[in-house]
Parts: sequence; C-alpha cells; structure tokens
Amino acid sequence: MLTFEALGTGWKIKANDFDVVAEKNKILSVVTEFENNYSRFKKTSYVGRLNTGSSINQPPSELYEMLEFAYRAYQNTQGMFNIFIGATLENSGYGLKNNNKFSNAFSGAISFSEQEIKLTGEHSIDLGGFGKGWLIDKLALILQDKSDNFVINGGGDMYVKGKKIVQIESTGHKVGVEDQAVASSSAAARAWRFGGVQHTHIPSAQSEHQASVIAGDAKTADMLATVSLLSNNAQLKSLEKSYKAKIMLVQGSDIIYCSKAEFFNMNI
Repeated sequence: MLTFEALGTGWKIKANDFDVVAEKNKILSVVTEFENNYSRFKKTSYVGRLNTGSSINQPPSELYEMLEFAYRAYQNTQGMFNIFIGATLENSGYGLKNNNKFSNAFSGAISFSEQEIKLTGEHSIDLGGFGKGWLIDKLALILQDKSDNFVINGGGDMYVKGKKIVQIESTGHKVGVEDQAVASSSAAARAWRFGGVQHTHIPSAQSEHQASVIAGDAKTADMLATVSLLSNNAQLKSLEKSYKAKIMLVQGSDIIYCSKAEFFNMNI
C-alpha cells in the first residue's frame, strides 16, 4: 500500500494484484504537478495566476478540459455548481485574498479557449469542487493497465477498480461498487470562524447534512457530492438520471434521501 499527503488530506492506494509502491515516484510526480498547477492557495499555479489578473496563453489541454467540465456541470445543475465561489471563500477568510467578486454567470466571468484563458472582471475561480476527484481519476489511469483490482482513496473519496464492498468513511455505511467512484461531502467537514462568523466551504448548504455519491468516475462523484447538499429531492432525482449516479443524503443517523435498493447493492 502507498500512503502520502496531498490536497490537504491523506491518501491511500492499494492493489491486490500489483505492487503499487513500484509506481511511487510516478504517482507522486503526478500529484505534485497537479497541486502546483491547480491549487488556489499557490499564486504561481494556473489558478493563482488567473485569480490575480493574469491570462494563460496556450494553456495546457488539461486546464481547458477542467474548465469545460466545470461549465457543463454549471449548466447541468442550473448554476448550483459554480467554480466562481472562490471570491466568496476568500472574502470569508479562506485562502489568498484578492478582493475579487462572486459571479453567478459562468460565461460572463471567464473567457476560455484552447489558445487563451482569462477571467473577465474581478473574479476568482476554485476547482476544489471536483479537483480531488480529477486527481483520483488521473491516478486511476496510471494503474488501470497494471492492475484489475485496486482502490485509490483520497481523504475518503475513492475510485474502485474491480468489485469491492467499501465503507463510506463519513457515515459508516457499506456499499458494493464495481469500477466506480464514491465521494462524500459535508459543509461541516470544513468550517472556520472569520470576523466573528461561522463559515463553511459550501455556502448555503445544510450544515447538518452529509451527501455520498456513487458515479462512474471520481470527478463526477466529487462534484455531485457538493451539489447534492444544495439540492431538493426533485433535483437529486434529476442529477441521478443525468449522471447515471446514486445519491444518499444523511442527517445525523437518518437517511433522508436514497434509492436504497440501488445504492446499497451488495450483489457484486
């Protein structure tokens, strides 16, 4: 098993048919490069440069693909998923302060193409709503040609190659998955006080709710776990259908939303 720290949390990678430690240098190189490129907390990252007014000429294809994913998520969730939450977090004392403004309109706040990316006006982006999932998927690509049975666990969010019953760390529930990702989110999991006021990394979310999602890839599960905390039951059903995902919402010890027969599939 390979363990390391990244994106502010602990990671564990285990394969049943392959010595994952043999890929340690390659994996850690990918992780370090990802953090250096996309962390909102690094002024020299692509995100940091955009947030301080710079434009990115001839951006890496990955950054363009991440913004495309974010834009599709923004559209598919009627704006509930919004990478421009960065300014709100900064003004609440979380991260580098750039005196930027929140934007509800994706297309009016950023201009991006394969040739140039720039923010329009005083805005900040934060790719943290799916960044960990994106990195999990990148690492899964490294391992998928070497192993048919592995688990990548980044702070409780995971991708499982093969068939396995796993435990959701935030709630303790066990679920059966096969070549799928599991992600969880809770506003209370990342909270702080600033200016005498309690803040969370998901403004407007129900702080007592915990969301867990099963999806085909980790970036989608990661994004949906955030959005689920902002959604009503009708919206949750729509998200499940659109993304072919399974969603569970928990309050305390009570499950308040879940298609139990599908979510708790142990027949694997």
